[in-house]
Order: sequence, then structure tokens, then C-alpha cells
Amino acid sequence: SSAPCPWSLLGSHFHQATRAVKELAKTERMPFNHALFGATVGLATTIFANAIRKVPVLRKPWEHALAMGIGAVGANALYKWEQEQLLLFHENNQKLKDAGKNAFYPAGVAK
Repeated sequence: SSAPCPWSLLGSHFHQATRAVKELAKTERMPFNHALFGATVGLATTIFANAIRKVPVLRKPWEHALAMGIGAVGANALYKWEQEQLLLFHENNQKLKDAGKNAFYPAGVAK
């Protein structure tokens, strides 16, 4: 009888991690700084694009508002993704450590 392969232990835990991150998002407010940074990047991008084309910088204000909204949503999505990946990393790292403790060692090989 051999121990299960450590890589097979990683399979179906993605959904558990996603649920954990969603629960964390419900209890903890997403940081305002990420949304503010994303909105600033969106605004700066549109202003820079208009300046390069040598058109009035605030030519179409709705474009600036749209870019700020997309930047804010994108920054928050990136933050959530980063937290989810960190949680998955810690879970999988712990599973690999636990699997290593129970791994099959042939006779004569020191643990």
C-alpha cells in the first residue's frame, strides 16, 4: 500500500478557497485604497491618451468616468484574486507538508 500522490490532494480545493474568500469579503470591507488607486490609474490613462493625441485633455468627460470605474473595479478584482491565491497557497502548502509526513519510504531510506 502506497501513500497517495501529494499532487492529487490539490484537486478540488479551489471551490473551498473561493467560498472562504467570499466569506472574508462579506465580513471585511475591501480596502478603499485599491479602488482609489485603480480610479486614479484610469483617469491618468485617459488624460495621457488625450494629451498624446493633442486634443483637449478633458474632451469627453464620460470617458474619464468610465475609465475610473473600470480601474476601480479592476483594482478590487486584483486584490480579491491576490487574497484568494494567498489562501490557496497556504492551504496547498499545508496539505503538501501533511502528505510528506505520511509518505511511503522504502526500506533502508531514513525519514
